[in-house]
Amino acid sequence: MTKRIATKPGAHPGKERSYRLPPAWFGKRLGVLVVGAGGTGSAVLASLAQIAVALPQLGHPGLDVTVMDDDTVSASNVGRQLFTLADIGRPKAAVLVNRINLAYGLSWSARTCRLTDDEDGREVVMLGCVDSRKARAVMARRHAAKWDDNWWIDCGNTASSGQVILGARRHNDVDLPSVADLLPEAVDENADVGDDAPSCSMAEALSRQDLLVNRFMADAATNLLWQLLRYGQVDSHGAFIDVRRFTMRPLPVDADCWARMGWRPGEAAPTRRAA
Repeated sequence: MTKRIATKPGAHPGKERSYRLPPAWFGKRLGVLVVGAGGTGSAVLASLAQIAVALPQLGHPGLDVTVMDDDTVSASNVGRQLFTLADIGRPKAAVLVNRINLAYGLSWSARTCRLTDDEDGREVVMLGCVDSRKARAVMARRHAAKWDDNWWIDCGNTASSGQVILGARRHNDVDLPSVADLLPEAVDENADVGDDAPSCSMAEALSRQDLLVNRFMADAATNLLWQLLRYGQVDSHGAFIDVRRFTMRPLPVDADCWARMGWRPGEAAPTRRAA
């Protein structure tokens, strides 16, 4: 007998210290927007394709996925990201989406542009796989501006460590604080410093970032999504990961934990563009 996906609606997190899938989403096909198709994004998409294929086998209507990235594949991306030599010069989003659609018979969409404040898509789940605070700030504003239930799963990392955090909002209320709430420096557009130029070689790229750090973040993000869609609830809404130390520290659904990080219910991420 096929085991069906969890269908029991849950309550607002707090007393139970768990978060449950919004009742309005049960039995509905969900729109997913993946912002960024580089190191983390390409790994996210590989796992997201597995989820998209598995969910219908459990009675879930599935996912409508849109991938957004304005970058093209360079030689330094090959091997470090999920691209081949034949992909060099082609749009990252289009390459990955076409490959996944052909492999799995899906109908995902690619948009070769950046997310802007004017973007008002119908997707209820946003997966952030970007490497700049400016891009993350745009996602924070989009997340805060949407009225209906919506999730923002953000992946961020340094050379060998990082975090994945799920933020959840409903009718302008915060069910789960996002990365912008818990780590406001992550969306400080004025803090983006350093050389943003693309690496000329894989060796140069690896001097800035460990080879598999993006995959660790991608696996944590997509597993978080899978746990919610498969079982209907989670006790943690993110994790802090260090690949060199082989450690992963969960971020619990716990108001006391959020308070220790400096956030309390009633506070929210910025909704206006930084000056």
